[in-house]
Parts: sequence; structure tokens; C-alpha cells
Amino acid sequence: MGSRLGRACRLRKSSLLVLALAALLSARLDAQEQGAVRPIRLTIGADTGVMSGAASELLYTSLLGGGLYKVSELDYPLQAVFLAGSEIRLQTAGGLDVRARFDGGLNGYVGAMTDSDYLDFNGVKTDFSESGAYVERAILLDVRAGWDFGSERSFLFEPFAAFMYSDVEWEAEGGYYQYPSSGEEGSYPPWSPSEPQESLSGPVLMYDQAFLIPAVGVRLSLAVTRALSIEGSCAFSPFAFGEDVDNHLLTLTDYYDSMSGGIYFEPELSFTVRPLKDREAFEASLRLSYVSIAEPNSGTVQVGDNNPADSAYGTISGPVEGYYSGATFQALTAEIAASLAL
Repeated sequence: MGSRLGRACRLRKSSLLVLALAALLSARLDAQEQGAVRPIRLTIGADTGVMSGAASELLYTSLLGGGLYKVSELDYPLQAVFLAGSEIRLQTAGGLDVRARFDGGLNGYVGAMTDSDYLDFNGVKTDFSESGAYVERAILLDVRAGWDFGSERSFLFEPFAAFMYSDVEWEAEGGYYQYPSSGEEGSYPPWSPSEPQESLSGPVLMYDQAFLIPAVGVRLSLAVTRALSIEGSCAFSPFAFGEDVDNHLLTLTDYYDSMSGGIYFEPELSFTVRPLKDREAFEASLRLSYVSIAEPNSGTVQVGDNNPADSAYGTISGPVEGYYSGATFQALTAEIAASLAL
């Protein structure tokens, strides 16, 4: 009898303990549903999209009276570069939000690149060339770490630090050039579209432009309904660093530019749909990227000899005195993405 009573008491205690644990678990789940407690969440996703824009390579020289003068500008197009990539994101119960996004561009024709020189030191174009441009490589990496304030089910505010890296390489092929037939530097006749065209064939030049940028920003998210949210963010930096290499294949000369102190600005708007609570999400986004390292934050220029017949083949000079480099990049990217919370 005593043993049966003991077992009954232990059974009641066990039942009460199970009920208490169930009640605590139910309360926690209710709190999560109401946004009071957020679980640790790891999300992986894939995206695809189109990037369109342009980039420029700039060359300056110093003037006797001070200041810089632009002697050359090469403009590279980005017409409908198709992107594909992935994203991984970690969110903690305390509000930490870390995400990394990688996109790669597919090779293809992206428009006509142009090369313009201004050799009379009066801002007037003196010669011009045009070639077909192909993107050989496009790599975009964006890593962000921030802290969430608020709730994803209503309104969320997140300041963040970011690190952005991009590397795009173009190849110019064929086309034509229009150079002045008379004059000398400082007294060339102004360029005219009616100037005779000299044809070019095969690869003309390769241009590789890379940026490395630390930045800060802010993200805002508004839940319109349980399944739909609108998000806006903006990243900014006055510390853009750039490296580019310009391989002139016709003259077998390479130009190496190192730049710093430029401006980076990237606003983004996105719409997210979560049809099945928080596990699956579908997102459409529009992002504007702008980088400029130009006068007066111009960089150094070094020249490399790529002609096997020269005794100096393979050598790179020190910074060329009196000449300075610059670069710009601007692109509008539209993407769609799907993600799954693990």
C-alpha cells in the first residue's frame, strides 16, 4: 500500500512538472509570436538580378598654377549585366544582425566603351575612340553587422557597420579611333564627329576596377501586414579605396592606379513577403551604388612595360610625377531573392 501511495505521489509530481514545463514553453512561444522574444535564427538564400550603370577611368595632370586638369577619360558601360548570388544571415535574440551577400556577374557584351582625351588644356576634346565592351568578371561582396532595435512585426531600426568589395573587369574589342592629323599638345584642333575613322580589330585593352570600402549605415523596416514588410537602408563612407589596372594591348603598356579618400553611397529599397510565418521569405529589391574617387582625391599612376621585345619587359615604374588617377562607378541593381530560415 505504501509503495503504491509513493508511486502515486511521484506520478503527481512528475505530471505537475510536465504541466509547468509545458506552460513555460507555451508562454515563450506566445511571446515569440508577439515579437517580445526573438529566437536565434540562421537564414540562407539565393538571388538573381540585373545590374546596369557605368564606370570611368580618369587621368589628371598638375597645372603650373596649381590644381589638376583632366587629360583623359575612359568610360566603360554596364548594360544589363546578369547577376546570381547567395546570402547568409545570422540574427540573435539580443538583436545582433550579421549578413553577407555575394553576387557574381555573367560574361557578355555590355555596350560601347569610349576613350576621350583633352590635350589642349582648355577642356575641349581633341581625340576619341570607341570599342565594343565585354564584362569578363564581376564580383560583388557586401558584409554588414548591426544591432536591431524594435520588432520585425511592427517597426525596426538598425544602425550597422559594413564592408564592401567589388571587382569588375572589361575587355574592349574592335571599333575605331579619331586622332588629330595635325598640331601638337596644347594646340590640337578640336575633335569633330566628322573626323576620319581608323578601324581597330581584335582586343584593344583590358580594364580591371576594384574597390574596397568600409562604411556605416542605417536600416529601417516596417511591417505592413503579417506577411509583408517594406525595408529601406543606406550605407555611406568617405573612405573608399580603389585599385585599377589598364592594359593597353596595342601599345603593350600597363597602367596601375592606386586611389583613396573617395565617396561611397548606396541606398536600397526592398519588399519582403513571408507566406508561411517566418521560415520562407521572398524579396524584391532595388539598389543604387555610387563610388567616386576623383579630383582632388586622386591617386598615383604607375606604368608597366608589357612588351617582350623591350629590355624593361615586366618592370613597373614608380609613381609618375605630375600625373594622378581617378575612378567612378555607378550602378542600379534590381534583384529577386528567396530565403529559408533554418
